[in-house]
Amino acid sequence: MKNVSLISKNIIKDILVLTEQHLHKFVENDAAAIFHLSSGGSRTRAKICVHAGIQLGLDTNDIICCASAIELLHNASLVHDDLQDGDEVRRGQPAVWKKFGQPRAICTGDAMINAAYAAIADIKDVHTMRAALLEMTKAVGETVQGQTMDLDKEQIIDSKQYEEIAARKSGPLFRLALSMPMILSHRFDLLDSVNYIAAKFAIAYQIHDDMGDYQSDKGSNTLNIVSLLANQSSDEDAMFIAKNRVKYLLMMCQKELALLPNNCALEVRKVAEELIQSVERNY
Repeated sequence: MKNVSLISKNIIKDILVLTEQHLHKFVENDAAAIFHLSSGGSRTRAKICVHAGIQLGLDTNDIICCASAIELLHNASLVHDDLQDGDEVRRGQPAVWKKFGQPRAICTGDAMINAAYAAIADIKDVHTMRAALLEMTKAVGETVQGQTMDLDKEQIIDSKQYEEIAARKSGPLFRLALSMPMILSHRFDLLDSVNYIAAKFAIAYQIHDDMGDYQSDKGSNTLNIVSLLANQSSDEDAMFIAKNRVKYLLMMCQKELALLPNNCALEVRKVAEELIQSVERNY
C-alpha cells in the first residue's frame, strides 16, 4: 500500500469534488440545504474518510458514498444546533433558521439526515452496506443523546459531566470518518479503538473551542469548560488546566492513531497536531 504522501493530490482532490457533487445531488431541490452546503466548511470529515479509504484500498464509489453521508449528517447537525442554540451566523452567513425560518430549518436538517441514508444505499456490496448503515444509525442516535444532554446543561456541575456531553455530542459523527472505512475494509476489530479516538478527540476539540470562546461566553447560559473550571480557581489557572487537558487528550489520540493500518489515519493525526500547536501558540 502506497504511503499517502505518494498518492497523487489530484486523485484525492478529484474524489473530494465527486463527493461534493454526490452529497449535493440528494438535496438539490432544497434551497435551504444548498444554501448551507454552499456556504463553505472545511469538509474535514470527508477528507479524513477519503484519505483513509484510499489507504485501505477501498472502491472509489464506496469512498464517495461514505464521505458524502458523513458530511450530510455533520451539516444536518449544524443546522439543528444553530436553531437550538439561537446562533444567527454560520460561516459568515445567516444560519439556515435565520434566513429561512425555524420550521424550515427543522425540515432542512431532517432532509439532510434522510439524504445521508440515501447516499449510503449506493455502496456496492449489500452486506457491507448493511454494516455501514447500522454504524451510521448508532452514531446518529448517540449524537441526539449528546445534544439532549447539552440542552439540559443547567444540570452540569463538573468537568466530568462536560466531557461526557462533548464525547457523545461530537464524537459519534466524527468517528464515522474512520469507522466507515474500517467497516468497508472488514476491520471490525478496530472499531473500539476508533471509538476511543473519536471520543477523546471530540472532547479535546470542544475544550479548544471553549478556550477561544471563554470571554464571549461569560455571563451567558452557554456551557463552557473554562467557566466550569473558573468556578473553582482563577481564570488563568482554568485556562492552564484546559490547555493541558487538550494536549493530554490529543497525545493519547496520537498514540492510538499511529497503530491503525496503512497510515490510514494520517489526516486525523495532522488535525490533532494542528490543535496542539494552536493551544501552545495562543494560550
